[in-house]
Amino acid sequence: MGGPGEARRDGLRGGALLGRPLPLLLIIAEKVVVAVSFAAAAVLAFAVRGRVLDPLTFLFAGELAEDPHDAVVHWLMSLAPRWTLHVGGWMAIGLALWAILFAIEALGLWAKRVWAEALVIIETASFLPFELWNGIHQSRPFGWVTLAVNVAVLLYLVHLYRQHRAPRPHP
Repeated sequence: MGGPGEARRDGLRGGALLGRPLPLLLIIAEKVVVAVSFAAAAVLAFAVRGRVLDPLTFLFAGELAEDPHDAVVHWLMSLAPRWTLHVGGWMAIGLALWAILFAIEALGLWAKRVWAEALVIIETASFLPFELWNGIHQSRPFGWVTLAVNVAVLLYLVHLYRQHRAPRPHP
């Protein structure tokens, strides 16, 4: 690490772990977990797309064998969209693209790249209106917590981004 000015520019006010501030490490960890989860979901979607035409029917096969007229199972199945080869393929591609985006964000933040901060800022800010709308129309505590965390992430990364963009005094 350089002088005290460098720690301030990198947002390292208190403790740092692995040379990065704890809030940034938490954001990176979240990006990695989501990237791995989306990648696994994409692989699963690709795997079942040709074998299971309707995952819910597959999931509830035992229950439907016992009682083919089970109202609760049929009601649950009616809530989910129909799974087709076309839908499964697009879902797998979408999940894979999200996994790639989150992996790129995590790697860029780990490498302390300003473009990665900007990318996460844009991505996070673009979803805030939807989260706010969801919070208003489907008031759930978890939704409000998610909105608050995303606002905190956004404010933190904007703060870091502005520090990286600030002119540095020459010695």
